[in-house]
Amino acid sequence: MKNLIHKEQVNKAGIYKITNVINGKYYLGSSKNISSRYRSHLYTLKNNKSTCRILQNAVIKYGLINFVFEVIEICENYEERESTLIKNLNPKYNIIQETGIKRIISEETKKRMSESAIESYKNGRIVTSNKGKKYNRKVKSHIILYNKDITWTYTNVEECAKKFNCSVQALYNCYYKNYLFQHKYKIKIIKP
Repeated sequence: MKNLIHKEQVNKAGIYKITNVINGKYYLGSSKNISSRYRSHLYTLKNNKSTCRILQNAVIKYGLINFVFEVIEICENYEERESTLIKNLNPKYNIIQETGIKRIISEETKKRMSESAIESYKNGRIVTSNKGKKYNRKVKSHIILYNKDITWTYTNVEECAKKFNCSVQALYNCYYKNYLFQHKYKIKIIKP
């Protein structure tokens, strides 16, 4: 991501914009220290950890090199100013339409979020929540770790976690998110 912060703008409070140079869509933000915020965005977007999923998805699609970080204005009332600019300019990568404590999500965005969640659920990317359900430790699940070269079978997940010196939750996370455990083993859990 190209940095267009001028020397006189370093460590100042104000409004910034992250622009996709391919399609012209942008994200507006504010910070009490713009150069620090640039480094934060750069790190999170590079490592797929940004909380702004629309912006993160755009970076994944177009590449970080096709985005520019620039300062719009230096000001002390940056949160109020950001809120005004977001309302007036309607940037495409901003989900939240108002800054500060009171957060408002537009009806259009709510609809898109709902459609996306439904589509993810249909495609199996989201599993139903276990919220409110009690975890029964007496029910032991068999676990199988395998790749093309080797297969390990354990009578329960806790035994496997001890063997690999990891938490039970780490194994379940890899299983439910369909990640490779330790970057090399697929996991299959068989519930009795």
